[in-house]
Amino acid sequence: MDVKVEKNNAAQEARTNLITAIQNVVESVRFAQQCLDGAETDLVRAYNTVFVEIASALKLMSKGGKKTESAEAV
Repeated sequence: MDVKVEKNNAAQEARTNLITAIQNVVESVRFAQQCLDGAETDLVRAYNTVFVEIASALKLMSKGGKKTESAEAV
């Protein structure tokens, strides 16, 4: 039982850290856009690509599929 609790706590901590990191990235992108008068830049396109890859990897993992190269990078 203790191992299960420890794994759950570690997963919750990892989730919290991921959310914080994503919020920091969002804030950085917003700041970059403000500095560039809201123009779409390579930074914004790269940011969007990363989130598409993360979403795809999470969807695949939730279905119990094999990890792909992009899923392993996450």
